[in-house]
Amino acid sequence: MEEDWTTFSPLGLVIKYDYVKIDVPNNYGEVNIVDLRNEKVLLQLFINLKEDVVEKKGSLENYDMDEEATISEIKGNVEYFISKGITNPFN
Repeated sequence: MEEDWTTFSPLGLVIKYDYVKIDVPNNYGEVNIVDLRNEKVLLQLFINLKEDVVEKKGSLENYDMDEEATISEIKGNVEYFISKGITNPFN
C-alpha cells in the first residue's frame, strides 16, 4: 500500500546582518548580527581590510551556526561592497 505524506514546517529568519557602516576609502566595515525575535545585537564585527583584522564583540554560541564561517562570509561581503564602491548594500 502506497502512502502519500506531506509535511509543512514554517520557516522564518532567526538572525539578520545589519551593515552599520561601509567605509570605502578606509576599507573598513561594521556589521551587527541581530536576533530578529528580540532585536538584540548578538555579535558586532569591526572589519579592517587594510590590516586584515576582524574584531568582534559578543558571540553566536547559543545559535546553531558556525561563528567563524559566518564571520568569513560577512568579511567577504564587506570586501565585495568595498571593491564595488557600495556604501549601503540596501539601496
